[in-house]
Amino acid sequence: MTRRAGDVRESPARSPTVVTGVVSTHIVLRWPWWKVDPDADGIRCNGDVAVGRDDRNELYVTEPPANYLMPGDTCQVGIRPRIIHIIEVHEHDPPLETG
Repeated sequence: MTRRAGDVRESPARSPTVVTGVVSTHIVLRWPWWKVDPDADGIRCNGDVAVGRDDRNELYVTEPPANYLMPGDTCQVGIRPRIIHIIEVHEHDPPLETG
């Protein structure tokens, strides 16, 4: 989907994922929107992202809430319902290597 400055979107639906780790302040999720690129130069990415367990201040939240999740649990992750205004778009040719 092409995005342009000035577009207005609703936040995307939540996506299913799995909890890969838990520490006192964060849970670690297999990020459903990333695909690990084993050929990326100088970048090591395992496809996991940490999300705060106190989701009151988090952009991304889980269902069920992060405080109830343990490694191996499945959940949904996404952005709370909101309207998103796109103010700037960066395109890279060739595509930016992010791992």
